[in-house]
Amino acid sequence: MANLPPGAGVRLGPAVRAVVQSTTAAGNVKRARTGVRQYERFHDFCASFNISTEDFLAYDDHFPFLSAYAFQYRCGELAPGGNAVKSRTAEDAVRLISQTFQMLGLGDPRTDPATRRMDSRW
Repeated sequence: MANLPPGAGVRLGPAVRAVVQSTTAAGNVKRARTGVRQYERFHDFCASFNISTEDFLAYDDHFPFLSAYAFQYRCGELAPGGNAVKSRTAEDAVRLISQTFQMLGLGDPRTDPATRRMDSRW
């Protein structure tokens, strides 16, 4: 989406969200809703730093940003209930966000571009 002409991303946004929801819904419905909410929460997290998700993907190293998100999620600042959650729950949130990027054809931000494998820091 980063390579689209100005304004095209805004017009395609609703369609992309619909595709994500329908693609995710092909599996577990509850899990699909959770994935969409996680992605929306991450989108809002990026926006709070004036960074679009496209700008986030343009960075070479996604680890610091995703790990900060996971930390704040684990501490309860970003968790849905506002309470601290277990580390596996925060890990699951990052996984759902990464899988959403992957479904959109943008690649998994947890992978190392040089090796195309999961970054060892995860």
